[in-house]
Amino acid sequence: MLVLESGGNRNEKSIAFLVAAVIGLSALPVTATDRSSTISVCAAQSKTQTFGDFEYTPYTNYAEINKYTGSETTVELPSEINGLKVTKIADFGLCNNKTLEKLIIPEGDYIGLRQAGAMEEMLFTDSISWYAPLHICYSIGVDGISVAMLLLSAIIVFTGTFASWKLQPLTKEYFLWFTLLSLGVFGFFISTDLFTMFMFYEVALIPMYLLIGIWGSGRKEYAAMKLTLMLMGGSAFLLIGILGIFYGAGGETIHQVMSL
Repeated sequence: MLVLESGGNRNEKSIAFLVAAVIGLSALPVTATDRSSTISVCAAQSKTQTFGDFEYTPYTNYAEINKYTGSETTVELPSEINGLKVTKIADFGLCNNKTLEKLIIPEGDYIGLRQAGAMEEMLFTDSISWYAPLHICYSIGVDGISVAMLLLSAIIVFTGTFASWKLQPLTKEYFLWFTLLSLGVFGFFISTDLFTMFMFYEVALIPMYLLIGIWGSGRKEYAAMKLTLMLMGGSAFLLIGILGIFYGAGGETIHQVMSL
């Protein structure tokens, strides 16, 4: 019994020693990494340089804009500084300048504009008049919800494309209608005009019927017709609602509807 207890104690001590050694060794690289990363970040931040009216921090493969010291009201950010591509703007780094009103970011993205301090409800907006008497415009833009829905739609389209890569028959026709369906979905989420939104909604309706009716499975004709009738019924109510908002309250865009 004593021998067994002694062996058990030895085993427990050995296991405890191994566990302590593993924990100690695993902690060493973490500590070293933390120190090295802290030193590199501090070193990079201490090398703030000036490029025209901009203050920036150069890193290994990119440059970060920190501050604008000029007096212009409209400023275009440089795409490159001394061979380094500008890929980041310090959080609200340009908000301290009181004269800056408009910021132009070459090849900018949604997150970059928000980091630069752009507080507009919609970004990347554009509007082209289609029918002036009824105030119908091709008006587009994105906000946070639009970007999220576009990302989800892109994932679904990407997945659907590879899932149908060897689809037979009529492969070319399938991808033609699939592309038109994707166009309608993406256009719906970037629309800021009610008519434009309704138009893209209808653009996605016909390809959906053909994709299900021709390349579906099971009772595909019945399923395609049933879904199309349901969506057309929804389209009718949507059109009535848009006309009611337009003639009753004067709303033309999503922003005006939100402010009613």
